[in-house]
Amino acid sequence: MAFPIIGDFNERDFDEEIFPPYRKLARDIDISEYRSIRSKFERLRGLVREIYHQLNILEHYTSYNGRYEEYTTATYNILTKIYNLSEEADELIGDIIIEAKEAPHNKIETFEWYLKRAQYEIFETIMGDAITLRDYVKEGHVTTIEFLTELDRFVRGARKSLREVEKMIDEALQRM
Repeated sequence: MAFPIIGDFNERDFDEEIFPPYRKLARDIDISEYRSIRSKFERLRGLVREIYHQLNILEHYTSYNGRYEEYTTATYNILTKIYNLSEEADELIGDIIIEAKEAPHNKIETFEWYLKRAQYEIFETIMGDAITLRDYVKEGHVTTIEFLTELDRFVRGARKSLREVEKMIDEALQRM
């Protein structure tokens, strides 16, 4: 058995095998076996798009507009809406997993892994960040540069994550 030479190791390939991109779902699973949950995937896509829409609105609040009460109320409400939509998506993924387990499919573990990864890494992270930012709003830290920087990072990071999930959903729906 030959051992790899240090320079032969490709970290990117290794990472993609351990944590493949979300859009590789159809590569690893015969997604056509899961046609019964198509409507739930369509609903999940709608939730992702609504969260994305709220992020677009929130982007306007990544710089302080000088009207404290209006700014804090709007920011707080948008973050609450993002939290609620993410929670609904999180619960919907749980429902999809339960429904998929009831059907006799050969790769339920892999399918479940992809969904749980989206659930834990994306939606629950968005929920946690939204709550934290909302708490900063409650505490009156909205005019600080740290808050505005974190809000901007949240918007950009959540968008990037949601794009990956949306690609996975689109790929799944295309093959169902």
